[in-house]
Amino acid sequence: FRSIFNLTQVIMQPTRITESSATLIDLILVSNTVSLIREAKAVNALFSDHDLVFISLRNQSGCKPL
Repeated sequence: FRSIFNLTQVIMQPTRITESSATLIDLILVSNTVSLIREAKAVNALFSDHDLVFISLRNQSGCKPL
């Protein structure tokens, strides 16, 4: 699927961690990582065995963020 649509997975660390395993199952797939994404992270979510997965996008318009 990823290769057919030329997509890149931007989260590289495990996103579901239990006592017996650590797996990368929460995905963010993009077609252009260099110009689009400023930051991609998985952050420990204290209320779940899945990490919080997010991306921060670059400002493409030239406008300053609010």
